[in-house]
Amino acid sequence: MNPLRPEDFFSWPDYELVRTVTRRRLMDYIKTERTLCFPSGMELVFDNRQTLWFRMQEIIWVGKLFPQKDSLLELEIINRMICLGGEMEAHLGPVNQPSLSPEADPWPEEIALEFATRPIVSIKADFLRGNHLTSGWDRGIRFRWTMGEAERSFFQQTNLTVQFRFSHQGNRETSEPLPLKVRRSLLGDWESTNPEQKSPPK
Repeated sequence: MNPLRPEDFFSWPDYELVRTVTRRRLMDYIKTERTLCFPSGMELVFDNRQTLWFRMQEIIWVGKLFPQKDSLLELEIINRMICLGGEMEAHLGPVNQPSLSPEADPWPEEIALEFATRPIVSIKADFLRGNHLTSGWDRGIRFRWTMGEAERSFFQQTNLTVQFRFSHQGNRETSEPLPLKVRRSLLGDWESTNPEQKSPPK
C-alpha cells in the first residue's frame, strides 16, 4: 500500500470539527472488522492503511499539529507498519490497558496463526517488536506474518477455522475463531495491494 503523507491528514482544528463522527465510525470499524479476542481479555488488532491513518490523525489532534508545517515524528514509524500483499500486522494488548512498556507483562514468548487443517498448519510471526510510539496508541506488542500462496488459499476457505494462539510463562491461550468480517477485511487488504488495482482512499 502507498505510504501515508502529511497531506493525507487534517490539521488539528479541521479534525476537531469532524472528530466525533470520524472517531465513532473508525472505532466501530476497528472493533467489528479488525479485532480478534482471546478468552483472557487480550485483543489482537490488525492494522491497515485506514487504521494507521486514524492513529496518526489522533496523534496530530493530541499534539495540536499542522501536518503540512510541523514535523510528524511518528509518521515514519506508522508507515513501517503498512503491509505489502500477503502480509498482515497486528498488535496484541489487554483491552483495559492503553499501552505497555517493553518490560511489562503479559508479553508472549511466541504467537502463531493456525489453520484447522489435518495436520494443523501453524505459521509463526516473522518478527515481533515492542511499543515504539510515544502516543500510547500502539498497544502492547506487534507481530507481522507473511502469507504464501498456500496459506492464503487456506485463508480464503471460509469453512476452514482460523485461530491464533500465544504462549506466555508456560501458559497457552487460543483465540476465538477469526470472525468472518475480520477475515474478509484482511483479504480485502491483500487484494488492494495487487499492483493491477489502485489502493483504496483513506
